[in-house]
Amino acid sequence: MNGVEDRFQEFDYEWDQRHYQTEMVHLENIQKVPISMFTATDDMTCPYDTASKYIPMIGSETVRIDVPGETHDYFHEDANSEWFMEQLIAQLQIPEATYKASDSETETQ
Repeated sequence: MNGVEDRFQEFDYEWDQRHYQTEMVHLENIQKVPISMFTATDDMTCPYDTASKYIPMIGSETVRIDVPGETHDYFHEDANSEWFMEQLIAQLQIPEATYKASDSETETQ
C-alpha cells in the first residue's frame, strides 16, 4: 500500500525520486491465499481507515485483527508481546476440519 498515493501498487526502489506511481496490484485477484492483517487503531503511517477501506477488496478469505490504541511503531517495538504472539500463532494454525479433510484426500490417492 502506498499511503502517499492512496493505492496498492508494486514496490519501486526509485519511488522517492519522483516516480510515485507504479503498476497497480489488483486486490480482487488475490483469491487463493488466506490473509491475516494486524491493524493498529491509532496508526498514522498505515491508517486504520485505509485498511478498513481496502481489506474488503481482497478476493480471498481475510481476517483483520485490531490492535487497539497502538500506532505503527507497535509493529517494530512491541509486536512480540504474549497477546500478539497468541494472535499470530492462532492465524498460522490449520483449522482442524480442513486438516482432517486433507488427510482423507491423501489416504484415497
